[in-house]
Amino acid sequence: MTATEQGRQCHRAVGPPNANCNGTSRTARSTFASQVTGEVGVSAIGKLETSVGTLIAKVKAKYEVNVSAKLTAKTGDSVSVDTPSHTTTHTTYGV
Repeated sequence: MTATEQGRQCHRAVGPPNANCNGTSRTARSTFASQVTGEVGVSAIGKLETSVGTLIAKVKAKYEVNVSAKLTAKTGDSVSVDTPSHTTTHTTYGV
């Protein structure tokens, strides 16, 4: 039975299935980790032209502006379980 069928809330795994086989004669600690990284960016390019005139001279200036920003976010978590000897621990785990 799944946790939902038992009336409890649960998280839905989005990662691939994993397994860790303990072929030793002792219990081993298995740790499964998942991590996701995302990046978003924006860029703006513009031109600006301005001029100032006086009786003596005229000054003209041109500017090219490129402004950009980028943000990277990373999140993850891990879970550890004991895997008995000669047993395989199976998981479907993700963030």
